[in-house]
Amino acid sequence: MRGRYLAGSAVLAALLILSAGASVSAGGTQETVPEEAGTERVAPAPAGRRELQRELLASIGVRPFEQDIATVDFTLAGLQDEEIRLRDHRGEVVFLNFWATWCPPCREEMPAMEIMHRELADLPFRILAVSVQEDRGTVSGYIQEYGYTFPILLDPTGRVSSNYGVRGLPTTYFISSDGFVLGMVIGILDWKDPVILGTMRDILELEASPDER
Repeated sequence: MRGRYLAGSAVLAALLILSAGASVSAGGTQETVPEEAGTERVAPAPAGRRELQRELLASIGVRPFEQDIATVDFTLAGLQDEEIRLRDHRGEVVFLNFWATWCPPCREEMPAMEIMHRELADLPFRILAVSVQEDRGTVSGYIQEYGYTFPILLDPTGRVSSNYGVRGLPTTYFISSDGFVLGMVIGILDWKDPVILGTMRDILELEASPDER
């Protein structure tokens, strides 16, 4: 199942998110840009911690980014018409998943996401599953049918998925608790696999560790 693609490429998506959320100088030094006008800049976590997290992500099939890429903030409606803002989940590692009900790999992946959501409920971890270019009724009916309990967001115009360079579904980004993209997956992984769940716990523990780690 690892590495299943519908369209696009990891390289293309990485370049698009670099242009959307961060700029890199000619010398290779990453420069963060504010997520929205008026918001403060954020500093990346210590390099040693990030390197460990990248190694852990790579070990389970996630493509890590070599630089700290600042996220592009957004606010989307949930299924109950509540507003969900990415920035409100600072302090949690965010599993930002782009999907659609018509997408067979997405449908295959979501049961494992639900198990991961439940297994990691005691840790600072949040799944945000963004439905791309679908109406509320279609998405709501699907979620009710299968009983998924993690947060569902609606991106009916595709604006947010475009800002994140999404070219294939499902696409998932891992976002650190301080607002930087750690890595990405285009396609599906078996998130309920004990090895993956154990690695996720290690990554979350690193997020909560002291800066000197």
